[in-house]
Amino acid sequence: MKKFFGFLSAAAILTSAFSCSKPDEKTAVSEIQLSESSATLYIDETNPDGSEEYPTTIQLSATVLPENASDKSIIWASDNPLVVFVSKTGLATAIDYGTANISATSADKKQSASCVITVKRVPVKVTSVSISSTEESVSIGNSITLVATALPENADNRSIKWSSSDESVAIVSQEGVVTGKAFGNATITATSEDKPEITASCIVHVVTPATGIELEESQLALEIGGVSTAQLHAKVLPETAPIQSINWSSTNEGVATVSETGLVTAVGNGTATITATSVDGGFQASCTVSVSTKVTGISVDKGYVSLVEGKSIVVKASVLPATASNQAFSWSIENEAIATIGADGTVTAIAAGTTKATVTSEEGGFKAEVIILVKKEGSSDTEPFLPGN
Repeated sequence: MKKFFGFLSAAAILTSAFSCSKPDEKTAVSEIQLSESSATLYIDETNPDGSEEYPTTIQLSATVLPENASDKSIIWASDNPLVVFVSKTGLATAIDYGTANISATSADKKQSASCVITVKRVPVKVTSVSISSTEESVSIGNSITLVATALPENADNRSIKWSSSDESVAIVSQEGVVTGKAFGNATITATSEDKPEITASCIVHVVTPATGIELEESQLALEIGGVSTAQLHAKVLPETAPIQSINWSSTNEGVATVSETGLVTAVGNGTATITATSVDGGFQASCTVSVSTKVTGISVDKGYVSLVEGKSIVVKASVLPATASNQAFSWSIENEAIATIGADGTVTAIAAGTTKATVTSEEGGFKAEVIILVKKEGSSDTEPFLPGN
């Protein structure tokens, strides 16, 4: 009997326990945590599958709290699916450039978390670096400028970092300006900021500085139509200075030009100053160049004139070419009893007859002639006079 009553007591306790439980009660989601709050994806046209450095997709994961939540399912969504598409499992894929907000929402839509994803273009990386020169010389205290170029031209970061292998010999600024400090050699290196393993170098020799420049010619006369070129001769001092390079310039290239080697060429009448400048130290020496145009001939506007006694006519003379520097000329006449001629070419008939006027250029002695026929007033002779008749 005691066992029977014990069994009844246990049954009563179990019945009481079951009658107090609520088998239909559910545990709600209180929080959702995402594996990422922000991320960057890339579009790579050359590698659609992306790379570890520039991914095109990212797998997001969501943690639902509490762990005993009744329904731990997640609804994934993108507020801009044309930029980032997200699958039902949280795989986000870049579609186009821009920004999208990826959300993970509980089934009851009461809790959510989000991740901001930015889609960018895969950066164009530097593939090579070159320097304007691979070997240069500079004197102590003076400077030269090196130019470095990073390729391709559309690389996102083409910045260059400069360095010197021995700053006691030569230093270099971040603009590529190299300054000599002491005798010796230093290697100047241009390094890609984008990819430090890509470099280019120039060996710089720091040498004895120049102290001046000397130009053999101080004045020069050239003539268009004559001697129109001349070679100038300059040297950097001391003659033992290793850097003997010279830059040439003209103050008036409409008068005279100068080549890289100091050859001067006449262009037009006038005066120009030709300057030789030492590359090392910027020392200068100058030569004054005078340019004129040579006379090549002379002409008259009338080769024959016919006048009645007492009448006058002007004959015009022109020195050739019109740009000739010396335009001077003089007139003369064979027989002043028949006609006279003035300095301005005015012919005056004196008496009937035939004579000849001659104009002569001062430079070169070029001549032109005018046949003069003088007739009496009222003469019926209308036949034209032809030289030789």
